[in-house]
Amino acid sequence: MSRARESVKETSLQRRHTVLGLGAALGAGLLGWPARAPAQAEIPAPGSTLKYVVPFVAGGLTDVMARIVAQRLAENWKLNVVVENRAGANAQTGADHVAKTVSDGSQILAITQSHAVNVSLF
Repeated sequence: MSRARESVKETSLQRRHTVLGLGAALGAGLLGWPARAPAQAEIPAPGSTLKYVVPFVAGGLTDVMARIVAQRLAENWKLNVVVENRAGANAQTGADHVAKTVSDGSQILAITQSHAVNVSLF
């Protein structure tokens, strides 16, 4: 292979890895982003308990990201943050649980892209 073709091939691979790396970083960052229903109250008082509901199984990527976010929430908001896994029905079990509880700001929900897709599936 000529040097020019090798250079083009290397550049193409570098671009592909950069795009994949950026996509993975964005995806990982958004997976554990806490969502809050508009009707919920503001941040609970310091020292109170915040329940972070993850509608997926424990040990998965969403759970790991949620635990990282929960640790930061606890540090920044001075709260006791409890991660609760409520897996099932393509994340609908956990979302339904949070939607039907009292909206006092004591619970937040971790969502992923599947949450947006559920509308068209069910």
